[in-house]
Amino acid sequence: MEDRVVVITGASGGIGAAAAELLAGRGMSVVLVARRKEALEEAAARCGANALIVVADVSRRDGGRRVVESSLARFGHIDVWINNVSRGISLPPSRLTDEDVDQVMQLNVKSALYGMQEVLRTSSRAEPVR
Repeated sequence: MEDRVVVITGASGGIGAAAAELLAGRGMSVVLVARRKEALEEAAARCGANALIVVADVSRRDGGRRVVESSLARFGHIDVWINNVSRGISLPPSRLTDEDVDQVMQLNVKSALYGMQEVLRTSSRAEPVR
């Protein structure tokens, strides 16, 4: 897997940051993606010279597009895309508001979809989704 480029969303902490560090330690180039720049910088510092940070909100279509564009500009290709960004629900179902559910769907579902669409578009002749 050396010389592979791995994009990891939600890489500013937890599982995402740990995965980035592990993969970088095995010779892979890693693209760390999240909204918190300082936390990304700290995680990337543990990954070495082949780490790229992209501050982006991947729950927005343009955020995923920027991640793909930045990754391709630096490394020329993307081999693996890890949709790690998520938000858990800590309330009982009876207390969930429409806003709570919308936020979870936006972050957990749409961010994964947008990332997949953008990275797949780069490897095929598919038209971009608007």
